[in-house]
Amino acid sequence: MTTLEALETKVRATRRVSSIPLIVSGVGTIVAASASLLGDLDFALGFVIAPGTAFVLWAVMKATATRAGLGMGRERYGLIALIIAAASLLPVISWLLGPAFLIGILLLTVGWRAEDRRQWGSGLLVAAASPLLGYSFIQNQVYVLERAVTGWYWFTDMTVDHVVLAVIGLALAALGIREARRENALLRQRS
Repeated sequence: MTTLEALETKVRATRRVSSIPLIVSGVGTIVAASASLLGDLDFALGFVIAPGTAFVLWAVMKATATRAGLGMGRERYGLIALIIAAASLLPVISWLLGPAFLIGILLLTVGWRAEDRRQWGSGLLVAAASPLLGYSFIQNQVYVLERAVTGWYWFTDMTVDHVVLAVIGLALAALGIREARRENALLRQRS
């Protein structure tokens, strides 16, 4: 590794470019999955979750870069947050694809700009899974099984699809925490 590559790696670790987007997107995905527990408020909350996640990501990245004494880099988190906020106002996206779809697009875009394969791959997974899980893809199969086994349908506000989406969000947050530990170890090693 050349001196320039080592310096770039240290700057990226100091700015937490690999860990923070995964953690924030993971928490946003968990919030999007658990919004169904709020009953009638879940629809209105759907318009707020994705832009809220995008602006939280931008604010945390800005604070981290400022605290470290570094610039924001070329990722353009503020512009990405504005685009996600504008897209979330389109009812078609919120109704058909769900807020987790936009969180996946956020992570995909941030990962693509940062050239981080883990981030854009995870974002692609969330963006692809969100529309499928939003239409109770798995829950419809569970209803058939419930009816066959018990003779009843057990309707709940949080479906199996929401649980799967929450598990994906937990996996993203865990991956982000693992990346944060790796960044900490890299900063301790190179100091």
